[in-house]
Amino acid sequence: MNGILNVEAIRIAQEKFGHRTLSGDEVRWGFEHLHLDPARVEALGAKGLFHSIHVTWDNHEGNGYLNGGLVAAQGRPKGGRRHQNLTFKEEEKVLAPLQAAAQTGKMITAGSVKTRYETHVGHALPDSTVYWLQARHQWRLGTRTNRCA
Repeated sequence: MNGILNVEAIRIAQEKFGHRTLSGDEVRWGFEHLHLDPARVEALGAKGLFHSIHVTWDNHEGNGYLNGGLVAAQGRPKGGRRHQNLTFKEEEKVLAPLQAAAQTGKMITAGSVKTRYETHVGHALPDSTVYWLQARHQWRLGTRTNRCA
C-alpha cells in the first residue's frame, strides 16, 4: 500500500518536473499533491485496500485517513513485541529458577526454557519465542560448553 502511494507521488511530481531523477523537495511536492479518487484506486488494483486519499500541504494525512481509509486497512502496527506473552520483568521471574540452576552447573536447554515458559503462559509457543527470549536476556543456550549465565 505504501508502495502505491510512493509511486503515485513520484508519478505526479515527474509530470510537473519532468521524467528524471527528482530531488527530495520535488518528491515532497508530489506527496502534497497526491489525489487518488476511488476510480484511480480501482485502476491501480488497490480496491478494498483503501478508499480514496487527497493530500495537501496543510493536511499531510489526507481525507482518506480521516474517513477510515488507510487507517482502517492497516489495523494494528506491525513489529516490536505486539504478540508478547509476558513483560520483561515477568520473563525474569519465570527464568530466575532456571538461571539459579545454571549457576550451580546444571545444563539448561532451549527445550527446558520453552517448557517452563509455555507452562507459565498456558499455551504453546513457536521455537522462535525462546530464541528471542534468550536474546532479550542475553542468555546462551543449547551447547555443553556455553552454559546459561
